[in-house]
Amino acid sequence: MRILISGASIAGPALAYWLGRFGFAPTIVEIAPELRTGGQAVDFRGPLHMGLLARMGVLDELRALETGGTAMRFVDEHGERLMEWPAGLAGGDLEVYRGDLARVLCAAGAGHTDYLFGDSIAALTEHDDGVDVTFASGLERTFDLVIGADGVHSRVRRLSSGPRNGS
Repeated sequence: MRILISGASIAGPALAYWLGRFGFAPTIVEIAPELRTGGQAVDFRGPLHMGLLARMGVLDELRALETGGTAMRFVDEHGERLMEWPAGLAGGDLEVYRGDLARVLCAAGAGHTDYLFGDSIAALTEHDDGVDVTFASGLERTFDLVIGADGVHSRVRRLSSGPRNGS
């Protein structure tokens, strides 16, 4: 089964990893010309999160990249500290930067995932045999399923069901 995922942030590569592991052929399209490396810290906490990262084979690599956590400070309008949570309480069992997490997830699924950077979905046409996708670059391909992991202002959502709530 050929599956197109729109968005190469966190959800897209994580989903592609699992789809590929179970025999599907995922492709990720990302409007950015390359993997986005910025962003804030992402926290993982407890046996569910840590177990999932271990099953994906990325836990050791993420542990090598962990930030060590940072304290969370609450300040007033003058910048005066009102309260502080220590790093261990604020950060969870493992904290990594979003860009590092994205890079590690993309690498984990690279063996079975195709990436199309610098492109986006321009049109979707659903039919009995799948979904015809026209990309902004002019490329046309057919997939069995299209998944939007492209954020709050999802282009896939807009193309498949029309604009909603200002998106």
